[in-house]
Amino acid sequence: MKSRSEALFQLRPNLNLATSPLQTPLEHFQNTCLRPILKFQNELLLEVFKMHIRKRKNLFYSLKKEDRPTYISNEINKDNQLRKLLQGITLALFTLEEMDFYQENKSEVNKRINRLIAQRLIDQLQLLEA
Repeated sequence: MKSRSEALFQLRPNLNLATSPLQTPLEHFQNTCLRPILKFQNELLLEVFKMHIRKRKNLFYSLKKEDRPTYISNEINKDNQLRKLLQGITLALFTLEEMDFYQENKSEVNKRINRLIAQRLIDQLQLLEA
């Protein structure tokens, strides 16, 4: 029987990101843990944000297209409930070792999660507009 960590690693896509000995531990964590998890969770992240848009009475759709990226970033940074949900979607796929690293670097990892999710959603605006 596979361990939880083995199962989680098998779920994650291989992104083949270049690594460098100059990378900080946080950069390494971002590239080896956060980015693959967010890629794997992409459909769910999009759906959660669409649900958030509907909850906000579709305000997103009344905005000019050039204002929508700012709206996405602001919602993720200012709406605690949304932010915690998106972080939870990410944290749920951490291994125990990754959770230990997270606990030691919680503030910085949360900032990176928020920034990466916002950028991922902004890069896929056309899927939110459908």
